[in-house]
Amino acid sequence: MRKLQKPAQEQVIRAIEKLQRDGHPRDAEKLRCNPSFYRMKVGKEHRVIYHIFQKRLIVVLVVRSRKDAYRGLEELDGKLDRALGEAITNTVRLASAG
Repeated sequence: MRKLQKPAQEQVIRAIEKLQRDGHPRDAEKLRCNPSFYRMKVGKEHRVIYHIFQKRLIVVLVVRSRKDAYRGLEELDGKLDRALGEAITNTVRLASAG
């Protein structure tokens, strides 16, 4: 995000705020290449790729220009679920220990 120009940053922030209110906004689409990921267009040049974990947590994976937005997503899928699963397990352990 830091590499984006100020107007693009503001557009991305508004898009992410929209996701906070509704994880399935009308302008979001499931990716054909990976149906567990969604895409939101941000302006004409940028894309926000995100994942909804266990129907509760929205994880923004990448914010990129449209030409690079889909590069390397297949590698993220397995790593993402494992990492989030471990994070939730560790959080539950900490909560029950306290």
